[in-house]
Amino acid sequence: MGLFEGAEATYRSVYWDYTLYFYLNKPSPEFVSVLETVHTNLSDLYRAAGEYDAAFSECSSAASISPNSPWPLYSRGWVYVSQENYRNALETFRSGLEKCSNDSERSTLNYAIGEVHLWQQALDRALEYYTLAATQNPYNVDASNQIGVVYRRREDYQGALQQYQEMLKQFPDYQWARIGLIACLKHLDRKPDLEPSIAEARRLILSDDEYTKACLESVCGDTDKAFEWLRVALQKRQRNPAEVRTDDDLFFIRNDPRFEQLLSEYKASGDVATA
Repeated sequence: MGLFEGAEATYRSVYWDYTLYFYLNKPSPEFVSVLETVHTNLSDLYRAAGEYDAAFSECSSAASISPNSPWPLYSRGWVYVSQENYRNALETFRSGLEKCSNDSERSTLNYAIGEVHLWQQALDRALEYYTLAATQNPYNVDASNQIGVVYRRREDYQGALQQYQEMLKQFPDYQWARIGLIACLKHLDRKPDLEPSIAEARRLILSDDEYTKACLESVCGDTDKAFEWLRVALQKRQRNPAEVRTDDDLFFIRNDPRFEQLLSEYKASGDVATA
């Protein structure tokens, strides 16, 4: 049994266990939340595999269980993102934002909206939403990290470097800030600072996280090794090809002919949304 099939079987087992309890006992909000989470996790699993119809179906099931929750819409929005249907993604994330009940939830949805604007190259709008998300939840490290990505897109590598340095003071083990910092040091030609930063980044990466390894080798300049890890990551469905294509940490290998060739091999069917 592969990783995908194993994860799917686990979620299904949890679903049926809780569904049986649901029918035999008076359902509590906690059990409703678990069922919702199973459906959204299955949606994310199917999305990563490119099975978009199944992913949309799981989002609908989650919404039927928790109609006032933002998370079914959040998962649905990411399915649209994987299909590169950014208009529908924005509309869906904004609908989810209306259902948020606290700043932590709002931060997550605003971060997602920022991501869509970034992929559309609307950098000012992306920065606005990332900043809002980071303000609403200072522990939303992904939002803070993406502020650095916006600076890099603007080729303000000094500004991005400062952003990553401030992040790493508070979150020293956050690997994506470390990789972003290495990319900035490389652009700024600060060679003496590269080696200790690279060594620390290697220490932080989990042994089975091939996608992060690919990103690190990309910013370090080892193109062949980056492609080796990227192929494994795609085989293991750690990222969707649409997400890989827009990752700034792969900037240094993006113009290599192998990049698009590799993505085309793993490109999921059904890229245009019909749901």
